[in-house]
Amino acid sequence: MSAAVIGVVMAQLTVNFDGHILPSEGGFRAGLLIGCGVALAAVAISLAIPATKNAGPTVEPVESAEPALSTHDAR
Repeated sequence: MSAAVIGVVMAQLTVNFDGHILPSEGGFRAGLLIGCGVALAAVAISLAIPATKNAGPTVEPVESAEPALSTHDAR
């Protein structure tokens, strides 16, 4: 979606150079500023997400009556 937005901005800010229509310097500048603004908004949103302290799943040891057999023991 962001490529489409930047494409529209650059398509609107063009210059005619020797019969070829090219994006202007202002178009590139506007595209970069939009990208920078979106990146700053993403940083602000990510900093607003509260951090959780997750110690991981609690695993209790399971006692078995029989020892586990490996593939080498089963001959």
